[in-house]
Amino acid sequence: MRMIFSTCWVSCVILLASQLSDQDPAIPRLRLYQATVELSARPPIEFSSCVVVAGNGVVYIEKRTHLILKPEADLKVYEGQLSTTQQDTLSDILESDGLKQLTAEDARRMPSTNSDFAWITAKIKRGPSIQEADYRYWRDGPSEYEHVDQSYVEAQKRALQGLTPLLNWANAIDQSKLRAVSFRQEMCSD
Repeated sequence: MRMIFSTCWVSCVILLASQLSDQDPAIPRLRLYQATVELSARPPIEFSSCVVVAGNGVVYIEKRTHLILKPEADLKVYEGQLSTTQQDTLSDILESDGLKQLTAEDARRMPSTNSDFAWITAKIKRGPSIQEADYRYWRDGPSEYEHVDQSYVEAQKRALQGLTPLLNWANAIDQSKLRAVSFRQEMCSD
């Protein structure tokens, strides 16, 4: 009897430890980066945002606007707690098949001769691993995705389609319900 109790206790401890390791607070549930660079604009401009969501629903948001010819950028940083509805909606989006099937490998090509470009990178905690999904876009003058085979263009369309609900969710977070905070460099980097 004593041996059965000890084995059961050890099994419970191992199960609890494995579940807690999946909930490592140092690894966010989601990191979502979005950037658009318009070199053809007058003046050239860059917009970027980063949304980081911890497992407990704490959200950190950076929004940056930078006129490229000027050294300084306009940076706004917010933090707060997601509502239960926002967390539930995020969970539904993260579990969608369209998003779960994306990878970063199909999207990692972008020429250096482009005039306007954008990218989106989502890093999603899935158990002990991180799923990375990317979308890349570029235009050189009037041509989009110039000199690229059709399979790459189709992969980009799938990536954008899979990431769009996540982007819409992130853009709908009302910053007025969050508090302005200081920039923390480690939040949006790995």
